[in-house]
Amino acid sequence: MVRRAHAKRPVEEQEPVASIWDAQTFAIVGIFGLLLFWVAYFARDILVPITFAFVLNLLLQPAARSLNRLGLPKPLAALFTLLIFMALLLLLGASLAGPLSAWLAKAPESLPRLEAPAKSSSELPSPSPETLRQSRWPGRGSATFSLPTRAPS
Repeated sequence: MVRRAHAKRPVEEQEPVASIWDAQTFAIVGIFGLLLFWVAYFARDILVPITFAFVLNLLLQPAARSLNRLGLPKPLAALFTLLIFMALLLLLGASLAGPLSAWLAKAPESLPRLEAPAKSSSELPSPSPETLRQSRWPGRGSATFSLPTRAPS
């Protein structure tokens, strides 16, 4: 078998590929994102319940599907799943009501204890004159700045 050496072809120079994210595209995407958040802010009364229903559907659908596989009709499986979910929420609320009401009853007397560390941290000592002299902050220590003054006209 005879092998032939391929002649080298001149390499064509390609034009540099422009980036997809040039300044104009970046600005348009930014404006579109801001407008999307603006619309979502004003549509929150509609979007929040729809989002909540979607998340509940994703959460409860596997249980309803498994009840459907056991022979329960789809509407009854969904109703049974929803009733179990509501019962669990009610049970959680009832079990947390006692400790929560006890905590709320103690809140007025424990609030000053919580505020004391916050007050003491706001009363930090001022730095010593030596520290101020060694600092490099404008207007403090050895570096002094003065504003030019104009004579009254």
